[in-house]
Amino acid sequence: MAAVAQDWHALRYASDALKNDKEIVMAAVTQNWRALEYASAELKNDKEVVMAAVKQDGDALEYASDELKNDNEIVMAAVTRNGFALHYASDTMQNTWGVVMAAARRHRDALSFASQRILLIVVAREGRFLQFAGPTWQNNNDVVMAAVTQDSRALRFASDALKNNKEFMLAVVAQNWRALQYAVLWQNNNDVVMAAVAQDGFALEYAGKDMRNNKKVVMAAVTQDGVALYYASEELKNNKKIVMAAVIEDGRALEYASEELKNDKEIVMAAVAQDWRALQYVSNELKDNKEFIEKAVDLNQGSLFSAESWVWLIVVKQYGKALQYASEALKNNKKVVMAAVQQNCFALEYASDELKSGDIARYVYDKCRSAFWVCVDKSLWGIIAKEAEEAKEAEAAKKLAKEAEEAEEAEEAEEAEPPTKGQKTTDETPTKGQKHLYELLQLKLRF
Repeated sequence: MAAVAQDWHALRYASDALKNDKEIVMAAVTQNWRALEYASAELKNDKEVVMAAVKQDGDALEYASDELKNDNEIVMAAVTRNGFALHYASDTMQNTWGVVMAAARRHRDALSFASQRILLIVVAREGRFLQFAGPTWQNNNDVVMAAVTQDSRALRFASDALKNNKEFMLAVVAQNWRALQYAVLWQNNNDVVMAAVAQDGFALEYAGKDMRNNKKVVMAAVTQDGVALYYASEELKNNKKIVMAAVIEDGRALEYASEELKNDKEIVMAAVAQDWRALQYVSNELKDNKEFIEKAVDLNQGSLFSAESWVWLIVVKQYGKALQYASEALKNNKKVVMAAVQQNCFALEYASDELKSGDIARYVYDKCRSAFWVCVDKSLWGIIAKEAEEAKEAEAAKKLAKEAEEAEEAEEAEEAEPPTKGQKTTDETPTKGQKHLYELLQLKLRF
């Protein structure tokens, strides 16, 4: 007893009787948990002795009996102290969620000792935890598949054997197309890339250069998501069949078509038919083509109804009467209605009652009287006509006043200069500025 109390190593050389003496063994393991290795089998199964050891260091669990390696309290104490102690726990404990999580909280790499069932649950929740699973599980098809399905980045932690396995990689990208980003060896493989873009066209972003120029692959991508055209090669962005497929799926894909195809009437018509917002990507030549805009409107009246105001501005600048297909809100949009009547005064017919009695109505009165009589309510004719005439006279007065001011300034500058030799001056002849002031006075007296 005295020897063990002085140095726990003495237990190693003690008799079997002393190794089975609980008091002596407790003294030794209290001094150093490693002494448990030399205790008798009976005391390795003593919960009090083993608990004293594992509370010092969880690795003491290695020397505990199989029975205690399966004891929840003992194992929990061990893994809480040292997560890697999970390695010595029974299969049952390695398959117990609470125990494994306690170990992982202490040391994440302890996950490598968890059961497959537990690990599948873990990576299905957090795929990135595959990095802590260890080589055995990182080479397990089911575990890696579960991890990558949850988070494509988990593929980085898969074994080289799995990353080099074509069948496995086909299955992976079919589950999570984003995994193609980390499947570096397969980014130019037709089958693997095709499996990815079939799931989501945007997988084309991670395809290799050869695949971005592969007609079948790109066609599959844009058919799935038209905007994937963004990732196609420049050559295929100028391929009419591929671009047509893209804009039919999403009209906004026109943004990524070649300049040549942005000027192709067939392509553009298909794009705006799918989504009027595509109109912003049309060539300037077609935007200024009145015949083309009219045809586009006639063919797509229904979808145009809900288009944004900026789309309508493009449309009515070429086809004012398209305003008839606009929503009530847009018919009351001053900017849109003014653009429409500037293109065709008769578009005022489709404006809101509010705009038919304001500035826009006065504009039509000045520019096209025939349209004014047709589009404006008869009861408003006199009021709007009077307002228009008054506005014109006010504008004329303003212009005349400005000219008079400029003339006065010029006259003052002229008077400041000395007369040239032989030049006569007279106070009887009215100056240019005086004439303007007289005209302005007459104009004011008319009001």
